Amino acid sequence: VPLPMHKITPGIAAMLQHLASGAAADISGADAILTTDTRRKLAAVETTIAGKPVRFGAMCKGSGMIAPNMATMLCYVTTDAAVAPALLHKALTHAVDRSFNRVSIDSDTSTSDTVALLASGQAGNARIETEGEDFAAFQDVLTKICRDLALQVVRDGEGVTKVMRVLVTGAASDADALKVARTLADSPLIKCALH
Repeated sequence: VPLPMHKITPGIAAMLQHLASGAAADISGADAILTTDTRRKLAAVETTIAGKPVRFGAMCKGSGMIAPNMATMLCYVTTDAAVAPALLHKALTHAVDRSFNRVSIDSDTSTSDTVALLASGQAGNARIETEGEDFAAFQDVLTKICRDLALQVVRDGEGVTKVMRVLVTGAASDADALKVARTLADSPLIKCALH
């Protein structure tokens, strides 16, 4: 359904005068996306890539209808790193597959799942154009941020009183390990026993 842009556009223009910057903007943005969450979920990291300081900031919301493929969860990650778009996509896919897509709270899914990564390129690092040491460092930090936020989502899950991490060893493949872990994590019997 197309949105009524004749109503939305004037509202955007009116809101521009109230924009905040810095920490105030981070807090207001994190508060604005909350729904049934009991607390905001934030992460910030500064690291060095290619000899330049690179910053990451992130906010996330989610506490109910959290199942594989993120479900009712929104996450926005920003960085000032200069990275080619295709590599941003690759790093984000890697990070999400190893964080948000491994979370299970209530096994209910939703159509409202988003993780967005925005890179301004203002850090002054040589633009990351190929996979290599700089890309690996970027991807590693992004994955750690996503894992941190995913754990914050789990801790704030609706009705959550315990947090369980499933670690599978000795599997023939990563796919097999994930299947075993998912079977345990999604089991209502296991969740009931833990509760």
